[in-house]
Amino acid sequence: MITRSLVLAFLLPAVVSAQGVLGGQGFGYPVNGHSARTAGTAGAMAPFDELTPLNPAAVGLWTRGAMYFHAEPERRQTRIDGATDNTSVTRFPLFGIAAKVSEKASVALTFASLLDRSYETLAQTSEQVGAETVNFTTRFASNGAINDVRAAVGWRFSERFRAGAGFHFITGENRLTIGRDFPDSVPLADVSSAATYSFSGTAASLGVDWRPVRAIGLSAHTRLGGSLDSRLADTLVGAGTVPFQLGAGLRYDGMPGTVFAASWVRTQWSDLDGLGSAGLSIRDANDVSIGVETRGPTLLGTATTLRAGARSRTLPFDLGTAEVSEASYAFGVGIPLALGRASVNLAAQRAMRSGGGAKENAWLFSLGLAIVP
Repeated sequence: MITRSLVLAFLLPAVVSAQGVLGGQGFGYPVNGHSARTAGTAGAMAPFDELTPLNPAAVGLWTRGAMYFHAEPERRQTRIDGATDNTSVTRFPLFGIAAKVSEKASVALTFASLLDRSYETLAQTSEQVGAETVNFTTRFASNGAINDVRAAVGWRFSERFRAGAGFHFITGENRLTIGRDFPDSVPLADVSSAATYSFSGTAASLGVDWRPVRAIGLSAHTRLGGSLDSRLADTLVGAGTVPFQLGAGLRYDGMPGTVFAASWVRTQWSDLDGLGSAGLSIRDANDVSIGVETRGPTLLGTATTLRAGARSRTLPFDLGTAEVSEASYAFGVGIPLALGRASVNLAAQRAMRSGGGAKENAWLFSLGLAIVP
């Protein structure tokens, strides 16, 4: 007779070693908190977008109160060693509110995903236990994210120059589960093991936005990381630093109704060393985007905005010791509503990831809603 204790003996490998997809390695997929508007340009408009919590100087663009929300489902297919796995996840990577507090200053509070680690993978496997072969389904699942809660102020020194500063609370948790489900023909109960890791840390950000001439805008921003801790229940299991970040942006709007933009961000993900296991390979990464938005057709008497862009970046967590890279293309549309008091932004991104002999293709769909009372 196969006993439940024998099953448990081979059930409990380290839960944190289970990975489901290329985009879910390590502590998760770097979402970056881009708004649906920014997603439509593949990230190129991020340094100049008041909806995206990247450059705090962009907060100065708010001249009225506002509330905004972003949902982003992803469908992906991973291929490795001849096997194919299809997964999906729905994220809510951004929520925020903003207000004008004086003629020169505006403030914003945003809740954004920094690293999302949500997936579930099922594998049909078997084990030889004594004289019997047991078939079962193994479940690897993760739910949760490391989130970035930012309070920021933007100051309008003039029409040509803005600056901003933000304070970040890093929080969140990963709920990891590994289980084995047995068919009815096997006299064993399903078993599982679960662990919940929580995260807490702080950081500060600074940014500027300068227009040296009428048709050209320049931006620069940085994030200075404080400590970042990981706990299992009440036990400290890892300590690192919120990754240092440096970025710059360029925009050209010398053509009526059209804006061209480019963005570069360097993130020092290796600052997370010490937060996870010694075997976790972490890589500093560059993120480069180019994009355009232009006036689109009139819809129900309202002029729409069309967007497109391309992006290339390295993901922070390796597959084993192999770098994981991502190239993506995006397009989107913005639709003003209620005489400019609300807007809907839609975007679709096609992402192609590869590393260590594995390939992953994904569609990411974005829906953003902004309300300006």
